[in-house]
Amino acid sequence: MHFFKFPDTVRTFVHKSFAWISIISAILGIWGALFVTSIDTKLLLAVSGISIALILTLILGIFVTKEHARQNKSLTEDQEQSFFDLSRKTREALEIILFNTKAGQKISETDEERIKVQLIAILDMLCVYYKRVTGKKCRACIKTIYEDNKHIAYVSTYVRDSLSLEVTRHGIKYQSDLLLDNSDFDFLSSPTQDKGYFFSNNLQQDYRANINSARPYKNTSLPKKPFDPEKWPLPYKSSIVWPIRSGECIGFLALDTAETEAFIETRDIMFGQIVATHLYYIIFAGMEA
Repeated sequence: MHFFKFPDTVRTFVHKSFAWISIISAILGIWGALFVTSIDTKLLLAVSGISIALILTLILGIFVTKEHARQNKSLTEDQEQSFFDLSRKTREALEIILFNTKAGQKISETDEERIKVQLIAILDMLCVYYKRVTGKKCRACIKTIYEDNKHIAYVSTYVRDSLSLEVTRHGIKYQSDLLLDNSDFDFLSSPTQDKGYFFSNNLQQDYRANINSARPYKNTSLPKKPFDPEKWPLPYKSSIVWPIRSGECIGFLALDTAETEAFIETRDIMFGQIVATHLYYIIFAGMEA
């Protein structure tokens, strides 16, 4: 049936139209049964209205069932394509690193930029995948950890997805922030935690709930003094962060979106964890080369 190839707006319009016609038909049938005096007219209105409502409800149910099946199939195909793209980009980045390693030389600035291109492509793939899954526009970045000569840990943005990079590239340099001043990074870098990710569907609510707690939500991009959570200054309100680690944590993969309640924890964690694992081998191999 070609109906299912129509744009989402058309399918939504048809679904809503069927639903409203069903409701109106049912109301008409009930009204006729209760208020029309003629027995023949009463019977005709009642049977016709309720029958139309039942038929349209059945058709709508079939449409919705097929639509869900179509969406599930499409998501599965998207996931398979994303796994393929992730593996290919990881291989291409590692080939650059291994070529330099075999030649016994350090990675040149040119090759480092080539590796960053592959990482950006991975982040773009991640954003496309999660936009398809959630219906929300997402941003992604990779943060790396380093220590100063006093062994104080900092996090710094290593690379962003291409759309975010386009916004920030005009003369703006990525800053380094104290790891302890960010609740998500602090939590994930702790050797005692084993959850494997930081998840929040409403950072405003988290901040509000923790204003007076012993362990408040911290983010170096927030004002240092308490503020009204309704005047949220960050461009994102939902966030998932995965550690890039295999034993020692060397960085973070961060995904966020401007809307609240954007993610489903049981659905949206696994793919990011797989991406973070691939990123570990690229970044670690690059550090060792």
